[in-house]
Amino acid sequence: MRLLRLIGKGLAWALILTAVAVVSGAITMWFATEKDKVQLPRVIGMDATAALELLREQGLQPKVSGREYNEEVPKDAVLFQRPASGSWVQKNSEVRLVVSQGGDAVALPPLAGLPLPEAQQLLERYGFTLGRVAKVHSSERPNGEVIAQDPEAGVIVRRGSPVAVLLSLGPLEEPAPALTLPSLSLREPHRLQNRSRFSTLNASPSYRRFIVKAGTSMDIPPEAESSPPIVMVGAGDIASCARDDDDATARLLDTTGGAVFTLGDNAYPTGTPVEFAACYDPTWGRHKSRTRPAPGNHDYYTRGASGYFDYFGDAAGDPDKGYYSYDLGRWHIIVLNSNCSKIGGCDPGSPQEQWLRADLAANPARCALAYWHHPRFSSGRHGGDATIGAFWQALYEHNADVVLAGHNHVYERFAPQTPDGRPDPARGIRQFVVGTGGDRLHKFASPAIANSEARSDETHGVLKLTLYPTSYEWQFIPVAGGQFTDAGTGRCH
Repeated sequence: MRLLRLIGKGLAWALILTAVAVVSGAITMWFATEKDKVQLPRVIGMDATAALELLREQGLQPKVSGREYNEEVPKDAVLFQRPASGSWVQKNSEVRLVVSQGGDAVALPPLAGLPLPEAQQLLERYGFTLGRVAKVHSSERPNGEVIAQDPEAGVIVRRGSPVAVLLSLGPLEEPAPALTLPSLSLREPHRLQNRSRFSTLNASPSYRRFIVKAGTSMDIPPEAESSPPIVMVGAGDIASCARDDDDATARLLDTTGGAVFTLGDNAYPTGTPVEFAACYDPTWGRHKSRTRPAPGNHDYYTRGASGYFDYFGDAAGDPDKGYYSYDLGRWHIIVLNSNCSKIGGCDPGSPQEQWLRADLAANPARCALAYWHHPRFSSGRHGGDATIGAFWQALYEHNADVVLAGHNHVYERFAPQTPDGRPDPARGIRQFVVGTGGDRLHKFASPAIANSEARSDETHGVLKLTLYPTSYEWQFIPVAGGQFTDAGTGRCH
């Protein structure tokens, strides 16, 4: 028995010694492993050459895995590192760096005072292209010299961007249509050249003055007053000096009579006076005398949307409001301003909502149509905008029939619906989103939302509305080569 106890004790001690040896070995291996690790230093912002050298000194294997343009980080400085700084990694581990190529944008050179050929050469030297050229009479600049540019001199712009210019025709010798262009350091009003591209308007039938509810006036063809039906045609998201699609949609207006409506974002990208003169005026501006516009958010990128209000004048309503109404035949037409933060809000009880209700009550027409920029419902990139729900509520309560909007650069037609989006064939309002006037189209990123009946993101075009005393017809007209069309009829409530 004693022998067995001795043997048992010996085995126990052997097991204990073995366990100690194992633990000791593990600790030794752990210390050895930890000794081979290094904490990554932060190299973001460092010159790439210095960063590579520092990482190699730490026993690591750094490599530049990519280069990216960046306006804020200087050329050849480190933008990103992987793994992140502060991480513990084994020596000889790979560390990947992304290095800045610097900004792909530079400050625009000043062009004012240069002859057009020299201005174009200077732009090309800096990596820019000459955009649209608008010509006006000026007593400050001789014929052929640049008066102003857009974007302005000194603005940081990506290379390859077009730059629009306003070119002088010299002093005015004969009366011509007036256009005032403020906030461009122009000291006096300048007048548009009476160019041949306005011959369509000059050759058209005589137009009679039509008084509207806001106290302003517009030119409507005489046949639109005297005999139904009446035609309205237009779109939103229109003119950009970087694109020519507004030329194509303007040609559709050339062959379609009636009043022209715009649904905001009239001149891209920021609605400056130069963009209206150089980008909008040569195309849709041909029909300015019969246009009733609405402002968009891009128009307000110029303070107070001054480029928009100065270009359209009285036709755009009070610059402090941007909303107004008018009558076409037996239809009452309401133009609202959905840039809510710029005009005191769009909520129930806001000045605009109160004006809308008062206007509807004072004009109980059988048929009513309203338009503005931001859609209440849309399957497009920007979606619908619930902040203008009070507009819909007021219009719905007063039995309005049609709403037009833009903002999403697509075409989409909805079935008649309530302010909260429920189908209502009897009293619902039919909405059209027509953001197809000329700027780049947006692709639908999701399935159509409820009540969407037709939509397209493939072609620019305009919506033509034929308004009868108790009904209406719609037709989406695509630009030349476009395949999508949409047409139908509806009755007033």
